[in-house]
Amino acid sequence: MEFPQETASAPRPITVKQLVYRLRDVVGIAVGTQWVVGELSNVKYHTSGHIYFTLKEQGAEIFCAFFKNAAARCPLRLQEGMKVHVLGNATVYPDRGQLQLVIKEVRAAGMGDLQARFLELKEKLQREGLFDAERKKAIPAFPRSIGIVTSPTGAVIQDMRHVLERRAPWVKAYLLPVRVQGSGAEREIAAAIRAWSHAPHNGLPPVDVLIVGRGGGSIEDLWNFNEEIVARAIHECTVPVISAVGHDTDFTIADFVADLRAPTPTAAAELATPDGPEWLRKLGRMEQALHASARHSLLHARLKLDVYLRGRLLDADSLLAPYAQRLDGMEESLLASSALRIQQNSLLINQLEHKLN
Repeated sequence: MEFPQETASAPRPITVKQLVYRLRDVVGIAVGTQWVVGELSNVKYHTSGHIYFTLKEQGAEIFCAFFKNAAARCPLRLQEGMKVHVLGNATVYPDRGQLQLVIKEVRAAGMGDLQARFLELKEKLQREGLFDAERKKAIPAFPRSIGIVTSPTGAVIQDMRHVLERRAPWVKAYLLPVRVQGSGAEREIAAAIRAWSHAPHNGLPPVDVLIVGRGGGSIEDLWNFNEEIVARAIHECTVPVISAVGHDTDFTIADFVADLRAPTPTAAAELATPDGPEWLRKLGRMEQALHASARHSLLHARLKLDVYLRGRLLDADSLLAPYAQRLDGMEESLLASSALRIQQNSLLINQLEHKLN
């Protein structure tokens, strides 16, 4: 490889790999193994057994890798917002040129600021009864229309659209786009929920159920759904609300207030609609069963009718038998009486005839 000429003001260039490895050596020597206190964010449990997270405080953060062997000895279940002390080796991950801590040990250090705010608001709203089960509205089994409050971009809305088209293509879905992250996004989310609540008086089409949510992220990314303004908008909404924020391990204040919590936005679309293809299969089976039942009922009725008719004829013979027998006796008596009368008349005629002679 040809390098530019080295000068006093411009040292000889080095490769990216040489730079990264030099930085790794410098960081390892200058910092080495260090205890660091901070708040957990974006915690990810990998299928390999490794745990990855960000350790942060206001204005600074660092990526951390907690590998399987060390993580297996950790008694804590690492969660978003937890404040911890970590013991780790400062280094640079060469493949990304990323500064990170390779964690050896994690100890609890109290409650993080966001976690404290979360629990404080949760306790307040719980005392007011916003989480009470008796206040929750039932989700309709067969909605005709669904309102969605989420970002118009990204995979979430596309995944939900595909689920709705596959399960219930007859359901009308309406999107009211909002920002789901960043300063002020909570006001947009709350305003959209209230807008659906007052439809159709504000020009929006009325809906039978409302899905409010976004995809996964760190506790900071999801924080807008932990704001009181969103919680009260959901609580006051006249339409049943399904919350769908983050992944199944993420919980927000919106989840506790909503009429139903879905583990993901895709699951929310499934919970909000009947499974059309499965219902068609059920209806087909019901139709076949109904036809079979009708055929069986008709056959059974025909057999009963035949038995009834045969039974009526047999009963008629038994009922008429005495009368038939009496009729035969009367006929015999009549014939005998007639023969006797004829015989008597014949004798009388013979007598009269003899006298005349």
